[in-house]
Amino acid sequence: MRWDDSRPRDGQALPQALPQKRSLAVRLLRACFRVAIKTFLAALLAMGIGLLLGILGMVALSLYRGGQHVDMTLAYRRVAFPLAAAGAALGFVVAVGWEVRRNSSNL
Repeated sequence: MRWDDSRPRDGQALPQALPQKRSLAVRLLRACFRVAIKTFLAALLAMGIGLLLGILGMVALSLYRGGQHVDMTLAYRRVAFPLAAAGAALGFVVAVGWEVRRNSSNL
């Protein structure tokens, strides 16, 4: 092959490489990884919001009861963890839907 064989001649375009299709196993593994990451982030966000709301609710309850001390662990147990579980479930369903929609044309 000479050094100038790779250049187009007479207005011809260079041949383009065909896109390689990834194997089904690789695509499924990547999709599962993306779903797991999105589910974790949704649970993390829901827990953060739930904890904020739980703490604000506990402070409001404390003020309502006349400045009485309340157990702040209730903000975790009664508000943050249930909201994190609900956020993870919702995030999982949405992430699976996105991945099915994204990969349905690639099968």
